[in-house]
Amino acid sequence: LLALHQKVLAPVLERLMAYQAGKPVRHGDETRWPMLGKETKNWTMWADCSEDAVVYMIQDGRSTEKGDLLFGNVNGVLMVDGYAVYPALAKKYPAIRIANCWAHVRQKILELEDTQPQVKTLLDLIGQLFHIDKDGPPEERLTRRQQRSRPVLTKIQEWILEAVALPETPLRGALQYISGRWTGLTRFVDDAAIPLDNNLAERCLCGPVIGRHNHYGSKSRQGTEVAAAAYSIIESAKL
Repeated sequence: LLALHQKVLAPVLERLMAYQAGKPVRHGDETRWPMLGKETKNWTMWADCSEDAVVYMIQDGRSTEKGDLLFGNVNGVLMVDGYAVYPALAKKYPAIRIANCWAHVRQKILELEDTQPQVKTLLDLIGQLFHIDKDGPPEERLTRRQQRSRPVLTKIQEWILEAVALPETPLRGALQYISGRWTGLTRFVDDAAIPLDNNLAERCLCGPVIGRHNHYGSKSRQGTEVAAAAYSIIESAKL
């Protein structure tokens, strides 16, 4: 297994990483990866995705230092959720431009709908962003975004500024989440290549997560390296 990894898997993984480095838009996400032994410890599988390739890396943590190993070479847009590691990387590397996921925002607001019925207006506005994006040919997406999505974003911002939310409440937390990521959430308006959501990265993690449920993780660092390389090759081939 070690020889297979050194002679076959590792060189292909290096080529995949070099291929990803040239992508103008990349998606990042992460999930737990069990390390089995006397005690089961949760390590982290990081995923670096594009439309036709994905690279995984399994590390013993979720810190900025660990994320740097995979995303430090981003030269363009990095589409992510709200995890704090990604803006920390963008602060360290000015070449990284963070784009944030509207699907995550929608989910946070959707969870409040039963107790805060006023958020339906906000949900409808977010839905309009997705509808506008699909309402016409891809080559006209930038025009639609600038002419139709930009006014919707203005309405969303006005709704947030006018909303009454008590401190330490879920609604206040959700609104602060949106406000704190507003630059990343609105970056798509000026770049047709930026998607509205990070669903691609979540789909890329489905295969490894199913594997994790079946074989429970890895038993050594070498095992994590083999798993990451094998999943990278297989899932890239599927893409």
